Amino acid sequence: TAGRFRAGLLAALGLASLIVLSSVGLYSRSMLGVPGEEFGNTQPPTSMLMAVGLFQFGIVLALEDPVRRWLERERVWATVISANALAMTVYLWHLPAMAFGVLFAMVSGIGLRGEALTADWWMARPVWVASLALITVPLVMVFSRLEWSAGRAAAPGGHAVTAVAGAAAAAVGLGLLALGGFYRSDGLFALAILPLGLLALGAILLGQIDPLRPVRR
Repeated sequence: TAGRFRAGLLAALGLASLIVLSSVGLYSRSMLGVPGEEFGNTQPPTSMLMAVGLFQFGIVLALEDPVRRWLERERVWATVISANALAMTVYLWHLPAMAFGVLFAMVSGIGLRGEALTADWWMARPVWVASLALITVPLVMVFSRLEWSAGRAAAPGGHAVTAVAGAAAAAVGLGLLALGGFYRSDGLFALAILPLGLLALGAILLGQIDPLRPVRR
């Protein structure tokens, strides 16, 4: 259809822009800040982020109709609803999982060696992603159970102060990780203990709030 064709053009434009901008040497090829690089794409945001956004947006628009039809299946939609209940848990705990994965890679020398974007680097990506998933899944399973049990045991809705404190702790933790990374020279095992601790505190506090009940003031 015409809409899918336009979406494909948008994705192609974004991809072409990424290739050109990353080849001229003005921008980093990494979308996130990488230690040792002179220029980053996030502080301040660069045209590379706009290009990757166009590329991803075009792909989403091109797949919209078939994905909608697929989601009309009852079992598929039920799976989506179940997964959505874990969205915040995954969001909060995938960063600590990645920190542990990077720490293991630094200690063992597995996964982080070699030049980026080479054939060996690309071949190692599926293994790297699978390894991080193996760390993330147990964390999600453990803390999702704690969150649901705490939510059921809490008084109707929990306190507004608890909700605000949990959200603030998680937000500050994520902000500190974004600004300073996962490592500190004075941190235990070189990990950023304060940001990760704030993330954990936020998850625990938010887990005490039952989202299906009104919050008590």
